[in-house]
Amino acid sequence: MGKGSRPTGTILSRTTRTVGCTQPLPQAYWRSSEQGYVRGRGYYQLGLGMPRVSVVMAVYNGERFLRQAIDSILSQTYTDFEFIIADDGSTDGTGKILGMYQDRRIVRLKNEKNVGLAESLNRGLAIARGEFVARMDADDVSRPERLAEQLSYLDSNPQIGLLGTDFCLMDAAGALTSGPILKGSLSSAAVEWALCWGNPIVHPSVMFRAGTARSCGGYPEGYQYYAEDYALWLHMLQETQAAVLGQPLLYLRKHEHNVTVVDLHAHTEEVLGVAQSALADRLGYRPSARCIRLVRQLPIDGPVSSSDMKQSIALLRDAFQSVVTRYGLDRAHLCQIDSDLPERLLQLVQLYGGGHRAQSLVAFLHALRLSPQTALSSVRTRTLLRVLLGQRLTGVVRHIRQTFSLG
Repeated sequence: MGKGSRPTGTILSRTTRTVGCTQPLPQAYWRSSEQGYVRGRGYYQLGLGMPRVSVVMAVYNGERFLRQAIDSILSQTYTDFEFIIADDGSTDGTGKILGMYQDRRIVRLKNEKNVGLAESLNRGLAIARGEFVARMDADDVSRPERLAEQLSYLDSNPQIGLLGTDFCLMDAAGALTSGPILKGSLSSAAVEWALCWGNPIVHPSVMFRAGTARSCGGYPEGYQYYAEDYALWLHMLQETQAAVLGQPLLYLRKHEHNVTVVDLHAHTEEVLGVAQSALADRLGYRPSARCIRLVRQLPIDGPVSSSDMKQSIALLRDAFQSVVTRYGLDRAHLCQIDSDLPERLLQLVQLYGGGHRAQSLVAFLHALRLSPQTALSSVRTRTLLRVLLGQRLTGVVRHIRQTFSLG
């Protein structure tokens, strides 16, 4: 966050409100109370009351899909919200479209120049009055029950401070191109495990507790390729827990101008750096970017060495133990991680184990101990083990499968 004076603001009407922003937010804001600077500075004089939810959306030259995104929020079954829309210096028809809406719940922010997603969201977070903040993107569509479902869950689960949802994909024309992607809910432990290797929380699907995000400093503004949400989630998990609802409450639009499609390589590298730092905080040592790439099945330079395999297997084991220890998990609550860790171990064996039989056997045995069903029911694993250790293993595998009653 850069230092500077408070954002300048002018309330233009008692319907849609517009606040012009010319200065970065000061560090002092993030050390203030949960409600921030805006208390008593004109926002309460509108007679709108205190909404429980603040929906925050940034838009830059988003005229193509903007109306659908706005309408999906204004059509929510839960209505006690304000809708903060930050126009990040758009030069297309975005401003004209925003000017057509006279809904009293809309708060417009206008950046005099394009400052980027993270800073625009932080400016929205700075004036948000709700206890909860829901994110929205200008090219996506929220289902009508989204806010109601997320708020109900957060009210019932006070230990959860960050909540995503499942989602479906749609194309530029608005036609659905997939069913639910995640195919189920994710527990706090499963989310933290998944965040070690990527980002299972779709940014425009989230609702989080505003106070927790503010105490973490808001969205970090040092990233160029849109890793700020991933970084914020990891910061928030130092203070709270996260979960993902199994209901698909968002339609995520995929089109040729998605930033993570246009800059996919740079985005991936930035996310890897965030993951590396987060794992270092949790494990007490800094894993190599090369090992993280192996675990995530990303391209690497040069051949995979035995040391690479050994370190990657150790990284998976250490990360697993870190999550188990933090959440005090017993066998009954390990199912989601137990199913993913063996798969990652087996993927290492399948992709890179051909020249490293000893390490491949270590990975396989670890997967076997965690989930015999996964380790021994995989056709690819049995085939690979025959290649690695010879045909004599066929009888051993059959004996182990019979021991575990796997057929």
